[in-house]
Amino acid sequence: EKLGLAQSGVKVVLEQDGTEVDEEDYFNTLEKNTTLMLLTSEQYWQPPSPFRLRRIDGGSGDTVDGGRGLEGLLSRLQSDIGHVSLLGGCELELLSDMDPDSLTDIVPDSCFRTFLDQLKEASGRFLSDKRQAHEAMELLKLYHHSSTDPAPNAASIQPEPKRGTKAQ
Repeated sequence: EKLGLAQSGVKVVLEQDGTEVDEEDYFNTLEKNTTLMLLTSEQYWQPPSPFRLRRIDGGSGDTVDGGRGLEGLLSRLQSDIGHVSLLGGCELELLSDMDPDSLTDIVPDSCFRTFLDQLKEASGRFLSDKRQAHEAMELLKLYHHSSTDPAPNAASIQPEPKRGTKAQ
């Protein structure tokens, strides 16, 4: 009531994972300082993020995704940058091709801009390293295939004996 929300249209969820808390006993099982969220019927839970990218109207009435796929990836990496070394080629390509300037319009934090620049550079290096490693593996496979292929070589070819002569 004090928050100006109708009691019947509000639900309580854990900020961490969106689990709905609808029983009094459940509150007793929560750890100290657990963060809860109050959501109205029009709201839905989203993972916590130090930044939010919003959907952008392109002017034509069409809604263009402002980077929702990129948002989750950036959020994960901001919480633990070490995950960048575990990303696949598609994710690294997405990061190395991102335009930090377009994201700073949405999230104007200067520290975040530095993070984006460094992440773009690092993901480009990791992508390059992965491609080089893949190419090296392909060359090794090709070499291995050619060295185990029973192709005749010049030293092992013996001329056939001429007809009418004895082979020695």
